[in-house]
Amino acid sequence: MTRNTILSFAVTAVLVLAAAACDGNGGGDEDARDIEADDGAPGEDVDVDAPEEAQEPGEDDEAGEPDAEEDVEQEEAPPKGKLGDPCAVPSDCESGICITDVLFPGFEDGYCSMLFCDPADPVSCGADGICIDVGGGDLPTVCARTCETASGCAEGQDCAGICLPDSFVDEPELPDVLDPADASILAVVDGLDEDRMQGRLEVLSGQTPWDSPGGPVTIASRAVGHASHADAADYLESLLAGAGLTVSRLEFDREGTPYVNLEARLAGSNPALDPVLVTAHYDSDAINTSGWDPATGPAPGASDNGTGSIVLVEIAGILGGLAPADLPPRGVIFVLFDGEEAGLLGSDQYVADLAAAGGTIMCVINVDMVGWDPAATPGRYWYTYRPDDQAKAALGLEAIADFAPEAQPIPSTLEIWGGSDHYSFWMGGYCGASMSGFPPDPLYHTVDDTVPNMDWAYFMAAARSAAAVAAAWAYRWTG
Repeated sequence: MTRNTILSFAVTAVLVLAAAACDGNGGGDEDARDIEADDGAPGEDVDVDAPEEAQEPGEDDEAGEPDAEEDVEQEEAPPKGKLGDPCAVPSDCESGICITDVLFPGFEDGYCSMLFCDPADPVSCGADGICIDVGGGDLPTVCARTCETASGCAEGQDCAGICLPDSFVDEPELPDVLDPADASILAVVDGLDEDRMQGRLEVLSGQTPWDSPGGPVTIASRAVGHASHADAADYLESLLAGAGLTVSRLEFDREGTPYVNLEARLAGSNPALDPVLVTAHYDSDAINTSGWDPATGPAPGASDNGTGSIVLVEIAGILGGLAPADLPPRGVIFVLFDGEEAGLLGSDQYVADLAAAGGTIMCVINVDMVGWDPAATPGRYWYTYRPDDQAKAALGLEAIADFAPEAQPIPSTLEIWGGSDHYSFWMGGYCGASMSGFPPDPLYHTVDDTVPNMDWAYFMAAARSAAAVAAAWAYRWTG
């Protein structure tokens, strides 16, 4: 996932000034307020002609009413908002930090937060909060309120492990058109081989060497400019070709740097139907590791985005091995993008070429960074799409519910989730959905993004989800 377009927002910190405390006591003992009359008798009312200084502020007059000059008791200020409470301005919050839709699209009602917390410190956001590195090192860390159910959040918020404005979460009505016993979709989802996927991911991330036609090769990095980058492309091409698919190397150049997308096509039984696209980027980087050199340093990129690349290859292998009678009506195009980490370059080029050729597609399912179970949203990944694509996305959600019930997608139509290659399709006017874990793990873009540091159960739930969506679209979308 690219670091430059994950979440682009400005955060403003405002200091809270403490107000001076005021004495809420209206006076002392009654005896101390009694003023002696001229004849010295105690307890008599003050004469109207007595000097003003003889009467204390707040003293009752002879009618027993407050003195006209008594200070009116100030109305008590409403309590300041705690972490996760709605707010309009920074002064509404105890912390003096109010995230609004001006700062972060989607926070329509405002959200009390704190800045510059420590993700490694479990109490830096208090007992009910968690520190989130929303930008993977590019933006300030912020605090969010944790929750188990929506009752732990303010009104107008949803619970996804953290309290989020309900504008973040979309809950479309599912079409209820799929059969959980659908043999065609089950064959794709249940065909995922965990051991095979792990072995391939270990090769792609440099943990074990690739037994290439020319001898053993270790793919130390997939960063553009590293010598292993070309080896990674060759390895992935060999896997797609091994699935019985014809692979095209779509080479392009940006500012003198060569890149290559890999495309493999599976013909459907009805060529008149628009194809489904399964996409992922295969390049990596480790720029958050101090002193890392992209030309020489390792960048294993197991989660980002070895996971998406291997899910794509696995689905391609399953569909590519089908008998002609079992092919889906829609064709499926598998595309591995290069240059995503440099700014979605591969998908941008692909979409430009697709539009220039007048090409049409049914929709894209893009898989990126699904190897870490996010601490802020445990067990959950974001499934994002444009509002215009909600019907297709809803079919995908039904497929996940029916065929990967262990998965917990967070459906969202917020277009701020634009940090991966689906965004290029959105900008080109094409249907696209994205699956991604977020916020990023502290290992994001480091040399420690390796297979042993992944959460394998989380990854397999996401992999089964992607297979379910792709198969449901290819076999059952009739819109």
